[in-house]
Amino acid sequence: MNWRWQMLKVYKVIYPTEFWECQVEINEDFIVSGPAWEGNCKSAMEGMIAFWMGGNERLAENEGNVSKTFAQQLAREAYMILVERDLTLYGVIEEIGSREGWGKPDGSLGYKLIYVDDVEIRHKDFEVEEI
Repeated sequence: MNWRWQMLKVYKVIYPTEFWECQVEINEDFIVSGPAWEGNCKSAMEGMIAFWMGGNERLAENEGNVSKTFAQQLAREAYMILVERDLTLYGVIEEIGSREGWGKPDGSLGYKLIYVDDVEIRHKDFEVEEI
């Protein structure tokens, strides 16, 4: 086992109205060193949460739980990417890593997107009625 992943937790994030889920591995104690982030994974996640409008409110909704708040935020971003573009898990990781305010969710910052459901939008799922 890699010593840097000893405090690893896995979070399953569910979007129940769309029957969609993803999974995120997080190690808050993972040491981060790079041009954009310095410190541990938790401090990097706090920075990414704070970067986006409403971050403090999301933290408060999750009773200050940084990992849970970050996993929700990351899941929402992954879902939006999948709705917009039909990508694999690898494609979603690359796309998130290229966006402003995000680090690449590949484990290099202590968190990793490990699973995303496919998003299937079918024409027959849209109901039309004349009014």
